Amino acid sequence: MPRPAKILLAALSPVFLAAATFLASFTWSYPLGPRTCCTPCMPVALGMYARDHHGWFPRARATSIMSLANLWPDYLANAGHLAGISGDTQETLRRLEAGIPLDDEASSWAHWAGFRIDDDP
Repeated sequence: MPRPAKILLAALSPVFLAAATFLASFTWSYPLGPRTCCTPCMPVALGMYARDHHGWFPRARATSIMSLANLWPDYLANAGHLAGISGDTQETLRRLEAGIPLDDEASSWAHWAGFRIDDDP
């Protein structure tokens, strides 16, 4: 190998190593992709929903996870937030747009319907 090519390879090797390390650690930390707003956005959406519905959190669906679908699109514009931390965002969006009920495969949230915003914690 000619000398300039060796110098270039030696100079770029740390850059490639750092990029590979970052990519591997990012993939390990976020196996389903980054979900930066799931945890902080859901309580805000639930609170807005309750204020608009006489203090009631989402309810009146066949299952409690299906009740959370009441938040989309008025209170959660991003349907991926209804997937939760480990749910399938694309499947959740597909089901919501098609009117198919959400279940444990699409959403990882746990929700108990029938609570009010003024209930004791």
